[in-house]
Amino acid sequence: MNYHRFKYQKADLFYLGLPGVYIFKSQSKKVLYVGRADNDLHKRVGQTLSEKKELKKNTAWIGYRYVKSPKEGYLLECERYHKYKPHHNKRHPEKLFNRWKCPVCKN
Repeated sequence: MNYHRFKYQKADLFYLGLPGVYIFKSQSKKVLYVGRADNDLHKRVGQTLSEKKELKKNTAWIGYRYVKSPKEGYLLECERYHKYKPHHNKRHPEKLFNRWKCPVCKN
């Protein structure tokens, strides 16, 4: 996964409208939050930062990865959620469809 220091960039530098997974990290590289965008990764990262003020204050790095489909994003988010157990994630990633199964806990 590629990690980049967070900075505001022109919208045309992002691939708008694509699904993906993102990870917020602290200055010490501790994973704070793992999230997923089913439609527009750029827009979802912005929404998360505006909704979670404490997370925004503690975030120094944002890593992201575009995926081919929302299901692939869900699977990757679940793997990262179980691997890092981030403090700001209060519960397991939500499924878009009930037939999706977490690759780690099989729920």
